[in-house]
Amino acid sequence: MSSVPRARRSPLRLETHLFRLPPRYLRTMLLRGAALWLLAHLMVAALGALARLQGLQAFAAAALESGGAVIPAWVLIISALLVLVDLHRRQETFLLHNLGVTTASAVLAGSVPAAFMETLLVLAT
Repeated sequence: MSSVPRARRSPLRLETHLFRLPPRYLRTMLLRGAALWLLAHLMVAALGALARLQGLQAFAAAALESGGAVIPAWVLIISALLVLVDLHRRQETFLLHNLGVTTASAVLAGSVPAAFMETLLVLAT
């Protein structure tokens, strides 16, 4: 019995599933992510306005005193959660898994616009 040497995988090789997304679907995820970022940004702005109206000045002051990092972080978290909910609502996780794409990679692809826009907003202020 001759043994055929098997190709070994390098332990340092990074497996990426993001590039397995078809370009049309990636474009759709990016556009959807941008729309969900806008929704998340409006939700956080409405929450801040509601806190000021209810007299919760301590809440608004604490968010602003932290160097301005709390609000963008909340927007990113909410955007990623909205992308995840949208994927499950549309039942696209089955399609992604058939394409060899993990759910986390799809959420990452949908969260790229949020990270980009929040970075631009932080740099602009």
